[in-house]
Amino acid sequence: MIVRVCQNCNKDFLSSVHNTKFCSRECHGVSYRKAHPRVNKDTCPSRSRIFESGQILNCAVCNRQFRARSNSAGTCSKACWTKQNLKRMKSLRTSRAKSKTCPVCGQTFVSNYGIAKCCSVNCSHIYQYRHFRVLVLQKYGNKCCRCGFSDERALQVDHVNGDGWKRRQENRGYSVAYYRDEVLPDTEGHFQLLCANCNWIKRVENKEHPRLRGERRLIENNGEHDEEKNFENTPRFGRENRQPQNRFGSH
Repeated sequence: MIVRVCQNCNKDFLSSVHNTKFCSRECHGVSYRKAHPRVNKDTCPSRSRIFESGQILNCAVCNRQFRARSNSAGTCSKACWTKQNLKRMKSLRTSRAKSKTCPVCGQTFVSNYGIAKCCSVNCSHIYQYRHFRVLVLQKYGNKCCRCGFSDERALQVDHVNGDGWKRRQENRGYSVAYYRDEVLPDTEGHFQLLCANCNWIKRVENKEHPRLRGERRLIENNGEHDEEKNFENTPRFGRENRQPQNRFGSH
């Protein structure tokens, strides 16, 4: 414990903290009020108008007279305040608006945000797809790994194991997130870059085509048909197999 002198009442007091200046909260409050006196509303130069209790003002939105409760009141209700705030935000956006050119469709548009690059959501998806396609082509050498064809218009990302149709069923088709999260970070060699001709030749040779997938299944099952995946046993819903129905929906 250290003996100290209060800076407000000049009394001695014991304190365990080395930077204590006051003996109690009352002394601290009195000292704070002396150092920070309250500002008089009538003499403060920062206030342009003096507020009187119950003063009648005109609303800035609907121009209707109302009895104000404070000096900062400018609207008569919360709805008028919301309209005024929206109008102020709209003026701020128009002041920050810039004219830009969409890199996808080439149209000129006005953007209120600095990070906007495209004019619409569709153009934004196309722009992201092109961006990640360039990254994928650069990762795999910008050429076909079989014949060396280098025209990027005919280059395709191929699944080495031929399980692309399974991945499409799991991921419900390809998207920007699929190439960003699976193709780019792949380090185990599940993907390769082929041209269109080599990709179709590989599909036929390895029986990856949907029409040849049945023959491949027969070879894997030693010529035995898979009853669960045999499409001949599934019911057909063509016109020739429809049964007549009456007005009440029964056969």
